[in-house]
Amino acid sequence: MSQLPVVKDKHIVGILDESDILATVEGDDAARAARFRDPVHSAMTTELHTVQVSEKLKVLAPTGLTSDERTLMEQLAQKRQARGVPDPRADLMRS
Repeated sequence: MSQLPVVKDKHIVGILDESDILATVEGDDAARAARFRDPVHSAMTTELHTVQVSEKLKVLAPTGLTSDERTLMEQLAQKRQARGVPDPRADLMRS
């Protein structure tokens, strides 16, 4: 898994992703080992941008995407939903 929600009292307070971990543990081996013992909050991202679960995927798309690319993203999401595949980002998309 490349991203994990960080939860406190049943509320998402941050996200920990691969790049957060890699940036935090950079450096020599001795320092790296010590930093892996640090609390999660020292590496997580806390500035969260949320959307409503009912919003269209196009709100997530960078402005550089074409209309066709946005349509494809929406079609993929609909197929996933039709197959009953849960969206791992669903909790992050609720506010």
